[in-house]
Parts: sequence; structure tokens; C-alpha cells
Amino acid sequence: MSLSIHTNASAKTAINSLSNEGLANAKSSQRLSTGFRINSPADNAAGLQITNRMEKFLNSAGQAKQNIQESIAMLQIADGGLAESVKTLNAMKKLATQAANDTNSAADREAIQKEFSELGKELQNALNNTEYNSEKLFADGGKMRKELNFQSGTDAESSLKLDLNSVIAELTESVTKPGLKANSGGTAEEKELARLEGLAKDAKSTAATTKSAETTLLVDDATGKGGKGGKGGKGGNASIDIIIPAHKDTTGKDVAEKKIASGTAITPANITSMADAKAYWDKQEIETPKAVNEYVVKHSADSGVMNMQLADKDLAMKADKKLSDVIDAYGAFRATLGANQNRLQSSSNNLDNMISNTAQALGSIKDTDFADEMKNHAQSEMLMQSSVMMLKKANAATQLISTLLQG
Repeated sequence: MSLSIHTNASAKTAINSLSNEGLANAKSSQRLSTGFRINSPADNAAGLQITNRMEKFLNSAGQAKQNIQESIAMLQIADGGLAESVKTLNAMKKLATQAANDTNSAADREAIQKEFSELGKELQNALNNTEYNSEKLFADGGKMRKELNFQSGTDAESSLKLDLNSVIAELTESVTKPGLKANSGGTAEEKELARLEGLAKDAKSTAATTKSAETTLLVDDATGKGGKGGKGGKGGNASIDIIIPAHKDTTGKDVAEKKIASGTAITPANITSMADAKAYWDKQEIETPKAVNEYVVKHSADSGVMNMQLADKDLAMKADKKLSDVIDAYGAFRATLGANQNRLQSSSNNLDNMISNTAQALGSIKDTDFADEMKNHAQSEMLMQSSVMMLKKANAATQLISTLLQG
């Protein structure tokens, strides 16, 4: 071994070891302090990029899961409103079945009708006032009357789109569609479409009244206005104009028209022969009351269930059938909502799986393994201590040169 004042290889080796172990100890201390294995790009450049993508997914996935829970909550509120409406519809159907029994008196049917109408108003109330987060759901312009986008994933493709407007519109019409409103002035809500007045009040004849000019009978659902009645004497053959505004569809075209030729009797047979009008009217008939001696066309229009009448067994059974159809429609709508709730829940479960496994993979790359890191930390501390001791011994070697010089 050579002795040199300027060069001490052992000391340099000890110094290098002390420096390296100091850096290792500092990095180990940082990992133990932060809990992360990667604290800078220099720690693991590729791992940093991988973990960035994982963290991006996890952040979006967490929000998507919250979106799903909020979406399910809204659909559950909608379904709850429909479920109560189905109970109301069943109660109305029970009343319609009761009203169809001919043991009921007119007063009985009137009482049944009142309860039936009030239940109908509650159906309308449910459609108009069911809300989520202070927003109407079923009302015209409400949240569910336009296409819904439930963001159930982390990108644009991971979403559930739901368009229920047409279904809700049909349900609403089946409940709230008004019946025809008509009398000779077109202002009161009555069952009368047209009236022929002026015959002698003491007349009791049910014979047909004829006319000398062509008569047109039309039905108007758009305006709901009734027609005019021409006057004529008892048994006379006066000219009578009977005009009931045309029933129109959405395009404004006449869909029901009946012309009775001059000199032809105005009879129930003539009225009921209007095939198009009969298809729209649930019931129509001609009556000649004794006291007034007038012709009256009566009807129960194809209205929503809240506006249906239970005045006799035929109308009650028609209401019963309509209610059965509406209950089925409500059930189908609820099934649609339930199926979409299940889809959302399935998406949530899938997100749970992806979140759990992605988080585990992220942790294996980025997080500190404390058992392994504590071993490394203890090792670096021991090596630092030994390096200090070796440096001390290396520096002591120069004292041999002093001994030689003293000799």
C-alpha cells in the first residue's frame, strides 16, 4: 500500500459511498413521508404517464357513478308518481264497474260520477306536478318531455339516451283529452250537440220532422261549438237549417259530414248512419222530451278518462274498457322506466368493477410499499454510518506519514 498526502483512495471511496447512501436515504424518506413511490418524473417516467391516464379515468368514473345515482333517483320519482296514478286508475275502474250495474238509480250514478271526476282531477295533478329537483317531469315542457342524456361513463359514447316525450304525450291525452263542448251557443259544457226548438210544447209525438231544404250535420272537435236550430210548427214541413260545425283533425279537414236531402225525415236512423261521426261519438241518440218537444243529439266523446261520463251502463262500460287500456299503458311506461333503471344500475356495477381494479393497478405503480421502503431506509442509514466510520479510518492512515517523518 502506497502512502500519499495528496491521494487517499480509501477516503474517496468512503466519501462516495456516504454520498450515495445519503441520496438513497433522502429518497426513501420522501417516499415514506408522501406515501408515493413516484414523486417526480425522474422517479419513473413511464410509470408517471401511465398513472396520469389512470387518474384521469378514475376522476371521471367517480363523477359518472354519481350521475347514475342521480339519474336513477329521478326515474324512481317518476315511477312513484305513475304508481300512485295506477292506484287512482284502478279506483276509477272500480267505480265504472259499479256504475255499469243497473241497480243504480240516477242519484247513485251522480254520486259515483262525482267521485270518479275527482279521482280524474288527481290523475291530472300527478301529471302536472310530479317534480325532481324543482323541475316538472311530465308537464308540457317538463324535463322528461324532451330527450334525456344520462352520462353513465367517462366519454361521449358511454351514455344512455331516453326519449319519452311521445309516450308521455299519449298518456296525458288518454287522461286529460276534453270531450266535445257544445250547445246552440257553443259555450256551455253539455252533452247536447244541436237542438231544434219551436215545436208545440204540449206535443208528445216522436214522429220525424221533415224539412224542405238540404240539411248538413257536422261535428267539430276543434271548436266544440254546437249548431243552430231552425224553428218549425208541430207536424209542419217548415224549412229547417241544422248546422253543427265540422269535426276536424289536425290538418283541418272535415272528417264527419252527413247531408240529409230535402223532404227527408230527421230521424235517429239518419243521425246514426253517419259512419265517421259514429266512430268518434261513443253514443248518440235522438230524444223528443215531452215538455219541450225538441230534438237533441247526445254523445259521450272519445275523451280522456278524467272527462268520461258514467250516466248509464253503456257509458260506464266504455269507461271501464278505456280505463283498462290506460292502466295497461301506464304499466308499459313504468316497465320502460324500470328497464332503464336496471340499465343504469348495470352501468354503475360495471363502473364499480373498473374503478376498483384501476385503482388497484394505480396503487401498485404509484404508491409506496412501506414494508419494502422501510427495509431500504434502514439499509441506507446503516451504510451511511459505516461509510462515516470507514472515512474516519481512511483519514487516520495519513498519520503513518507523520510517524515516518519523525523517525
